[in-house]
Amino acid sequence: MMRAIVVAIVAECMLFSLVSFANAAGGIYCQSKDKKAEISIGMGRVPIYVPFNAWVRHGEKIWMDTPQEDETQLGSSQGLMRDNTLTVDFVDDQASDIIISLYVDYSGDEDDDDGFKGTLSFVTGESYTVYCLFE
Repeated sequence: MMRAIVVAIVAECMLFSLVSFANAAGGIYCQSKDKKAEISIGMGRVPIYVPFNAWVRHGEKIWMDTPQEDETQLGSSQGLMRDNTLTVDFVDDQASDIIISLYVDYSGDEDDDDGFKGTLSFVTGESYTVYCLFE
């Protein structure tokens, strides 16, 4: 019994250390030039989309994966990194509607200091051209 507890504790510690290492590996930050919309996704540097945390701002509204008082819960996400593109969809709490979508084509050169051009869309129908930096 004691051995099983020790093995479980070691496995849990290894899991947290891997998450911390991967979390420090990078992510993506995008912002529209008029600063009305922005998104940040912390993720590991692996061939698939693996988010660790995320937040989105559209005007005064803020979505967070761990919301505070005036923030909205950001539901789960689904994404794909393939052929030099990143696509991400966030859904509402019930997973019934896509509320936020991000598309970034990083096949060409970065646009100076602005980053790679992408599109950030909201369930309201509003869409913004954003410039994204991979960290």
